[in-house]
Amino acid sequence: MKSLRNWCTFALLLALPTLSASAEPLADRFEGQWTCKSRSDGKTFTWSVRRDLAGGWLTGEGIEAGRRLSLDVWAYDAGQRLQRRRQFTPAGAIIEMDVIERTNEHLRLEGTMVHRDGRIIRVRERIMFKKMSQFDAVWEVDDGSGWRAVVDEICEKPV
Repeated sequence: MKSLRNWCTFALLLALPTLSASAEPLADRFEGQWTCKSRSDGKTFTWSVRRDLAGGWLTGEGIEAGRRLSLDVWAYDAGQRLQRRRQFTPAGAIIEMDVIERTNEHLRLEGTMVHRDGRIIRVRERIMFKKMSQFDAVWEVDDGSGWRAVVDEICEKPV
C-alpha cells in the first residue's frame, strides 16, 4: 500500500505543469559557465548554471581545482521569477535565501545558513549585473555582531 501511495505521489508530481523560466530575464542571464574571482585573495572558481528538470529549476555547481564548492538550486515563484535559493556546501551547511529585491540589473537575497552543528547565521547576498556577461556578488553574514562582508567576487562568462 505504501509503495502504491509513493507511486501515486510521484505520478502527481510528474503531472504538474512545469514552470518555464522564460518570464524571468535574470534566469536567462545566469545560465552558462562563469569564472568567478575573489577580490580579497584572487582565488578563482567555476560556477556552472543551467535549467534542470524540464526547466522547472535553475541549478548551479561551484568547482575549484576539481573540488565541488557548492550546489545551488533556485526555485521560481508563481509568477515564474527566481524566488528562493538553496545552496549546499561540502562542510554540511545549508543556505536558504529568498529574493527580497529585484530589478533587471540586480538581486538582493536574504536568509539563513544552518551549519552541521546546528548553529544558524543570518546571510544575505547582493548580485549586481554589470553587463550580460559579468556580475559582482557580495555575501554578508550577521553572527550577532552586525552585518559584515565575507565574500566579494566578480564573475564573468564568455559572450
